[in-house]
Amino acid sequence: MESYLLSWNPKHFNNGGEGSTKGQLIYKVGERITWSCHNKQVKLNDNVYLIKLGDGARGIIAKGVVTRPSFMDVCWKDSNKQRSYIEFELQGLRNTCKEGLIPYVLLQNACPEQQWSTQSSGIQIRNQYQSAIDDFWQQSNKKHSLSVFFDWIKSNHFNSDGWYKDYQATCQLKDKIINTQSVDDEDLSKIWLKKVNGISSVGNGFMYDEREFSKNKVFLQKVTLDIVNNPTKEVFDDVFKRWTANENFKRVLYSVIHRVFALADPEHVTSIVGKKYLKAIFAGLNTNFELSLLKADHWYQDNETLLQSVNSFVNKDYDFFTRNILLWELYEFFNKKEKPEDIGGITEPESDYDAQQAGSKGVSTMQETPLNQILYGPPGTGKTYHTIEAAVKAAEPLLYDLIINEAVEPYNLTLREKLEKAYKSLVAKGRIRFVTFHQSYGYEEFVIGLTARTKGEQISYFEKNGVFKEICDEAKKNLVKSKQSNAELNEEYSFSKALEGFKLSMFDESDNFELTEAVSITAIEEFGFRYSGESWKSSQIMKYEDLKLLYKNGVESRQGIKQSEFVSGLAKQHASYFIRALDALKKHLPEKDAGQISAKKQNYCLIIDEINRGNISKIFGELITLIEPSKRLGSKGALEVILPNSEELFSVPDNLYLIGTMNTADRSLAMMDTALRRRFDFIEMMPNPDLLAGTLVKGIDLPQLLITMNKRIEVLYDREHTLGHAFFMTVVEARDGNEKSKGDEGKAFIELQKTFKNKIIPLLEEYFFEDWNKIRLVLGDNRKVLKSQKETDELNKYVFIQQQTQKYSSIFGENHGLETYEDSKITYKLANFEGISSVWGNPEAYQTIYDDKVLNSLVLKAKSTIAAKSDEIKSNENTKVGESELQVTP
Repeated sequence: MESYLLSWNPKHFNNGGEGSTKGQLIYKVGERITWSCHNKQVKLNDNVYLIKLGDGARGIIAKGVVTRPSFMDVCWKDSNKQRSYIEFELQGLRNTCKEGLIPYVLLQNACPEQQWSTQSSGIQIRNQYQSAIDDFWQQSNKKHSLSVFFDWIKSNHFNSDGWYKDYQATCQLKDKIINTQSVDDEDLSKIWLKKVNGISSVGNGFMYDEREFSKNKVFLQKVTLDIVNNPTKEVFDDVFKRWTANENFKRVLYSVIHRVFALADPEHVTSIVGKKYLKAIFAGLNTNFELSLLKADHWYQDNETLLQSVNSFVNKDYDFFTRNILLWELYEFFNKKEKPEDIGGITEPESDYDAQQAGSKGVSTMQETPLNQILYGPPGTGKTYHTIEAAVKAAEPLLYDLIINEAVEPYNLTLREKLEKAYKSLVAKGRIRFVTFHQSYGYEEFVIGLTARTKGEQISYFEKNGVFKEICDEAKKNLVKSKQSNAELNEEYSFSKALEGFKLSMFDESDNFELTEAVSITAIEEFGFRYSGESWKSSQIMKYEDLKLLYKNGVESRQGIKQSEFVSGLAKQHASYFIRALDALKKHLPEKDAGQISAKKQNYCLIIDEINRGNISKIFGELITLIEPSKRLGSKGALEVILPNSEELFSVPDNLYLIGTMNTADRSLAMMDTALRRRFDFIEMMPNPDLLAGTLVKGIDLPQLLITMNKRIEVLYDREHTLGHAFFMTVVEARDGNEKSKGDEGKAFIELQKTFKNKIIPLLEEYFFEDWNKIRLVLGDNRKVLKSQKETDELNKYVFIQQQTQKYSSIFGENHGLETYEDSKITYKLANFEGISSVWGNPEAYQTIYDDKVLNSLVLKAKSTIAAKSDEIKSNENTKVGESELQVTP
């Protein structure tokens, strides 16, 4: 009897699907249920477990027994299609953690080799896990899921020695300190100075050095006594005030101070001394176990909240040291790093729901990524930013789908953070590489070239692969392996093990490994062994690839090497040395093969930033043809070339994706190399004001500001030189805040000023070649010039670029000879960014760029002010005239 996993994601069904309401199933025990199941191997009386995925608490919520094996029926989504189903009798249903669902985080860690994040129903549960899952189902009956998880951690990941004993021993210092009302130097050092002291490790949070510790010893002794005698919230707040007021410390040691409270009161304070760790635990408990913990962003209060919430779920037999250790284990499990291939390893042929229903995007991303693509657009449109998403989508499309569909843990991370995490993992594995083109970049750096090495007085020359050839070779290896049989893969495995063993043993007895009396291997390098003779002027490289080919083809003699067609000319020329190295290598072959091995085809991705800045002909050379999809290795029209400086054949495999970025402000798309344009899909990325929607900073509407300036730039120049929305993202982040800081409109306005000063104005200068009149037009300053000079002057405090007319005669004097064309020159001055009265610090000035109402209001205000001044002057003059007349009256 086998067990199978059925999946259910309420968000992909209308109201959760038939038999459900508000994300909960409403079936009754004993009821027979029909469920979609792609696996046609399910038999009568097999067990099935139903796992709930998607938002909220996830895990196994139901168990049943198959009453009708696989059968075809009308698809519930489309009556014109057929779908595979099974029928099972429901034996138990637990919709919530309170009812005892088996939590996903427990399944993932207790049964790590089982696939749990599946989008398909009918995956067989591995035999070694069937009894464990059944035990979990029994244990969780009428028991909260968190209690079950705590018990499992205690049984499987708790060590009564080690940390537990050290924790107890350190906390016993409390009694010693209270009894003596003093803290000796040794204890003070353990409490404050040690990185690890039995309670927790504070990482980089400890003292800089012994001098800082010694200098503040008296202060630390007093603080320690205060905390140990009265570890309350009031003392907690007071300690931080005193610490901040003490100028002898270079910084506030938050985690270290938290650790002292953990020592003083382990019953009411946990050993989780970092605020970010508490935050992760809160998020994990809320997401995985349906708790509603509210964070106060106050470490002491958050400890109280955490313990009040979880104490009822912890076995009464566990002491508070055990409880606190288990809480730390929660953090470890909630933030456990997963391998992307484990998350995205879906191999089932049919998903439980249509691709068009998968996630908020509403589309499946599979099979949509072109092999060659270039993201192009003006500066600041997020091209480099989006390459991360594009690269993950190309290299791991299944994982990308899961991330977009919110089916990847941990759930406390944002979509962007999950993409970055996947990207970094793929980079670490060598499946994503990054390179930037520039004017001096060439074929030698990108593909292959000769480079020199000096060792002693000898200069040797060798081939060095560039980033493109390296990733092509890696992708090709994977492509070849994915088509190999188990026997061929075992042969590869045996050779790799033997080569590694040979390398490790090579220099055990001497600084070189003798091949003959006159020739020895002198070094182990990346692509082969370096060998040389006593009288040789230079050394040579014995490539690992040659040795592998000889091994796989069963060559066992010098003559066999000389007659081989698949090895390099050097191997044939130096057959005596190669055969001796091969014989020595075979002595390290493993006794057993690796058993059943399979290699899946994987995608690789090369990101080429600033692709338009390089000389494409110089960089790609003859390989520009090979990157065409129809010419790739793996396609019918595959082509190969012999590389210069090398005798090996080279091709570009069809599992390598090329993603380029280009800034259209640097070079127009029309100016791009024609050969490149024919072979790449171009994806335009223009400014997207919608990403700034609703963002108001001091009354400044950022989307409208961007839209208005870009309309003017497009008329004055072209659309390829507009401003990207990314220029304003720092402003949005400052206003909205993040995990580390709260949103602040004042800081956001400062960021806006910095954006204009450091990004927008310099870029406009470059666009218009310092034609300040056009920059004035973009900023709308020309609309602040009125018929009256006095009124214009009154509006000057809202003008970013001041315009002045300088007469030549006032500068050069008479007889300057410049009046042939004009007798004056218009000059421009950028308003100062500094100062209290700076226009850049006036929100209304920015509003005048796009808002006619604000501008008209300021114009009326200026006219009114000038009129009032004029009336006042006339009044004063009339008064003076009147006084004068009074004085002369007889």
